[in-house]
Amino acid sequence: MRRGSQKMLHVLRVSTQGGSAALRPVVVNQGRAWLCRLYTAPQRLSLGTRLTVYLLLGVLVVMGCGLFLGVKRLQSTMLQDVRREVAAISSTLQMALAITGADAPEQYFAAFASRLSSLEHVLGLVFYDRAGQMTLSSDTLKDHPLPAVDVQRVITTQEPFEGLLNVGSIPRYYRIEPIVNTAGEAIAALLVFEDRPSFVHAFHERLSDVLLTTVGLLVVLASIVAVVIRRSVTHPLQTLSRQMAAIGTGQAQHGLSTARQDEIGGLAQEFNRMCCRLDDAYQTIAAESDTKLRLERSLRHSEQLAVLGRMASRLAHEIGTPLNVIQGRAEQLLQR
Repeated sequence: MRRGSQKMLHVLRVSTQGGSAALRPVVVNQGRAWLCRLYTAPQRLSLGTRLTVYLLLGVLVVMGCGLFLGVKRLQSTMLQDVRREVAAISSTLQMALAITGADAPEQYFAAFASRLSSLEHVLGLVFYDRAGQMTLSSDTLKDHPLPAVDVQRVITTQEPFEGLLNVGSIPRYYRIEPIVNTAGEAIAALLVFEDRPSFVHAFHERLSDVLLTTVGLLVVLASIVAVVIRRSVTHPLQTLSRQMAAIGTGQAQHGLSTARQDEIGGLAQEFNRMCCRLDDAYQTIAAESDTKLRLERSLRHSEQLAVLGRMASRLAHEIGTPLNVIQGRAEQLLQR
């Protein structure tokens, strides 16, 4: 039994390997056929269609690169706008706290937080005391993670600090500003979070406008290119093709228009010259054919006369010999 099962497994392995080996040429041939169809597909299109497609592909690549760079520039510009807005808010706020709050600005934190949290691009605010400890935060930041920043150093150096904090999959921009009193001493710090969703929404709106404008320009450009190529290339080539087909059937032709000064106009001029040369050659061949026909007729007539002459000579020879014999016999009889 074991030997039988081993033989069965061996047969299955061989058949499986043989089947996979047999399938490989089929897959390779199908892949080659698909690549050939993909390679020859543009050749099945008309010249005007191919020119339109190639031009639009080039324009699409250029516009795509421009759109990509424009989107990056738009994103950077909007981010810079948000940064400037947040920096202006934080700077204005710390100046107001420095003027009104004197050495105890904490009493104004709640009022400022409630007012500024309602702004479009502000998610919330966090206030820190002189020791760098959080004293108050907006309601929108209760469950929001805060950046691990040395606030004490910001207060000591009086230099703002900014960065991006990844909240889930959304990076949020923040800025920490020191709050300085009238004596020029940093007594607190303020953290402002920007509202990333509103920024993203505004960015998407501008991006949609850019995309719609790009698509509209592409459609208009495609229409213009298609019309220009049809009138400048496709229609003249179709006319030339019809004229050449008519020449092949022996029909009379009219000259093509040579008003254009480009390559198509030069082609039309050469075609007209070719038609003139063909007409001259046709007339020459016709005249030579008539002359040859007359010569052939004259030659056949001469040959017929020569044949008749030979026949007459042979007939005279055949008849003359018996007549001479008869004449000789007759003369002998008369002499007797």
